[in-house]
Amino acid sequence: MRVSNVAVRKRLVFVLIGGLVIMFLMGTQLGYIQFFIGDWLTGKALELASRDIPFEGKRGEIIDRNGIPLVKNMSAPTVYVIPRQIKDPAKTARKLETILNGNNEDIYLQITKPESIVRISAVWSENIGRAS
Repeated sequence: MRVSNVAVRKRLVFVLIGGLVIMFLMGTQLGYIQFFIGDWLTGKALELASRDIPFEGKRGEIIDRNGIPLVKNMSAPTVYVIPRQIKDPAKTARKLETILNGNNEDIYLQITKPESIVRISAVWSENIGRAS
């Protein structure tokens, strides 16, 4: 069966018009992303790439009138966790429990929070210089 030149030209024109329509739609989408929401997308990318971790200043010692310290400064291990990046929260909570001397359930609740970054500090059980 032989196809006429007119049928071949119609098919080629149809394919050409279809390709031009697809290219126009892709160009329109690209222009929309670039010119209308480009600044918003750039801001979101920068927000994800940089995080501010608060730094707490050193505090002074609190003593009573006899010079006995009521509260002392102690260094305590602190861990900053990004909950979205934790694949196995239960295993992570068990490991952090031994490192931070904390409660497994409390740590698990902390690392499964829907926040971008969570701060977990060590728990100290000793009483420091209580005046009687």
